[in-house]
Amino acid sequence: MSWLINARSQLSLDSKVTVYKAILRPIWTYGIELWGSSKPSNNKILQTFQSKMLRMISSAPWYVSNQTLHSDFYIPCVKEVVRINTNKYKTRSAEHSNQLIRALFSPTVDRRLK
Repeated sequence: MSWLINARSQLSLDSKVTVYKAILRPIWTYGIELWGSSKPSNNKILQTFQSKMLRMISSAPWYVSNQTLHSDFYIPCVKEVVRINTNKYKTRSAEHSNQLIRALFSPTVDRRLK
């Protein structure tokens, strides 16, 4: 996809951001509900990918911060996306008709013998 969103592409900046939101973001957000329990190093891999794509879209020089790119394009960081989607999944699961799914997020009793 780099040929479509790189600096030499004829697409406008808005079109490049739309390509990112429509094609690239759904790829890494697939199953994002499970990323809520992942290690920070795994989230960092996704954040690096997202920052590289935003930098490629905007052709930003090295001294422009990633936070500036995120705020200019109105794209949340990976950590925020994971938090939002995990919370949505938890609330949907708490109201689910299947009892086993509701039990997934309920606190468990420690039955360990002492």
